[in-house]
Amino acid sequence: MYKVIILPLTKKDISKSFNWYEQQKKGLGVRFNTNLRNIIYFIQQNPTSFNIKYRDVRIVVMSVFPY
Repeated sequence: MYKVIILPLTKKDISKSFNWYEQQKKGLGVRFNTNLRNIIYFIQQNPTSFNIKYRDVRIVVMSVFPY
């Protein structure tokens, strides 16, 4: 399994997103975090399953939370 590194600025952005979704509807931020964790786990297991967008950078978009 590969190691996923989440940079401090990314953690801050995730926290802001969580708070924004929670303000929209109670519990929505929790669903956002759960969905994000599931995607991160999938990336760890299948790192080459996503298309290369820029040079060697692969991108995945959360379908439920397209932020």
